[in-house]
Amino acid sequence: MAAADPKHGTRIKDRDALTRARHAGDECAACGRPPSNVHHFVPKAAPWLGDDVDANLLLLCGTGTMGCHGALHGSPYTDHDGQRWTMAETAAAVGRHVYEHRPDTVEYTLTHLGWSAGREFLRRHYSLVLPDDYAAA
Repeated sequence: MAAADPKHGTRIKDRDALTRARHAGDECAACGRPPSNVHHFVPKAAPWLGDDVDANLLLLCGTGTMGCHGALHGSPYTDHDGQRWTMAETAAAVGRHVYEHRPDTVEYTLTHLGWSAGREFLRRHYSLVLPDDYAAA
């Protein structure tokens, strides 16, 4: 008997979204350097089950083990300018970027996870505290 798919449920798998994201931007959402990888803002892993859609994809430099993408996954690094990027610093920079430039990502998070759980996710994972009267642009 086959094991249950840990990523079950109603999810959107837009395989072209990954390609579009790789070609859509010219800077890392954390540090502003040229991007080299795509990050799922709401992780695909349980319990979040984030989707492969444009609103859930961000461009970051590095890979899952180096650069801003690595720092966001727990591997701190020092960039070419000598700035050290930890998980908390990188997450906060990504949170600021999303709030300022990606209202679609904030809305996706609030819709996908629910208003209360989405706000808690943003606060806990990206140090992003939305104003009580938040409304997307």
